This record gives sequence, C-alpha cells and structure tokens, in this order.
Amino acid sequence: MKVDDGTGHGFQMKVDDENMAHVLATIVGIQHHTNHVHGKAYTLDLDGVTAGQDADYFVYMLNTDDDDLIVSSITLWAATDKDDDNVEAWIGKALASVANETAVVPANLNGGCTLNAAGTFYVSDGTAGGITTLTGGRQAGRMKFYSKPTKWEKSSHWLIPKNSTFCLKTEKDNKYTGYISFYFHND
Repeated sequence: MKVDDGTGHGFQMKVDDENMAHVLATIVGIQHHTNHVHGKAYTLDLDGVTAGQDADYFVYMLNTDDDDLIVSSITLWAATDKDDDNVEAWIGKALASVANETAVVPANLNGGCTLNAAGTFYVSDGTAGGITTLTGGRQAGRMKFYSKPTKWEKSSHWLIPKNSTFCLKTEKDNKYTGYISFYFHND
C-alpha cells in the first residue's frame, strides 16, 4: 500500500492479511505537546497552605482563557495525619467576594515561554473559614492525603471551561504542601 505524504511523494506501508497497518510511531501526550508547542502548561505550587478550620476551601482557580483549563494531577501532603480528613475537588463554584485568600501566580512549565496562565488563582491565607465566599458548584472527587506525598489523578482529568472554576476543600483543618498540574487546551 502506498501512502501519500502530502508533497506528491509516497511511501510504502506494510499491511498484513488482517488489513492492519504496521507503523513505527512516536507518541507524545497532549500535556507535553501543549507545553512544548504552545507554552500553556503550568504548576500551581501550594507552599504550606493552611485550611484554618474544618470544611475550608483552600484553593480557588478561575479559568478566563478561551481554551479549557485541564487539571491533570494534584500532588499533596498534609502536615498532620488525620484518618477522617479528605480533600474534595469541586467544579463550578462561584466566588461572591474576596475574603481570606491570597492571590498566587502559577509557574509556566516551559522555560522558554513567559506566557502567564489566564485566570484568577487564590489560596487560603490560613484564616479560619478559608475561602468562605464560594457558592454553588458540584463535588468532583474526594481523596485522603497524609504526611507522605500522594499524587491524585483522574483518567478523564478535571476539565474547566472558560469562566468556570476548580476548587479544593478539606474536611478537617490542616496544612497542605504540594502542587496542582494543569494546562490549557481545546480540540
């Protein structure tokens, strides 16, 4: 079988008796491609972010990019091991007003790119009550984190369209260190 390469030349391809093509291919993940080609992959570092009381939201991310914000993983560890402490992921929360938060700037993971992440990013300032002015939304997962670093991934990722949000909430007061890996992409 001959495959046209778009330049008027063609190359032979081996096809077996079950009509399966034999190829040698390089596979690149979409997050790597987005970082390498578009410079739109980021990490939001969480440097000892304190949730001051039970049921506090301690991370808020609002996507203002035309592309979807896709959270690929969350790596966290807690200052104190608590068997009854889950971290919940929430999407679609609305921020009514700014209170008890600190604005943060995610780091671009492409050393040759200075493009900032399009959005609003807050972490709790440690005040009891956390980021308390959030309303609505829906829970999109729950996981326990202990004092050993743990990576939380969803195979479908968390997809946040323009003007929507991604938040983290703790069930118990604690202090968290780690990072959130995310990128912007649309098909």
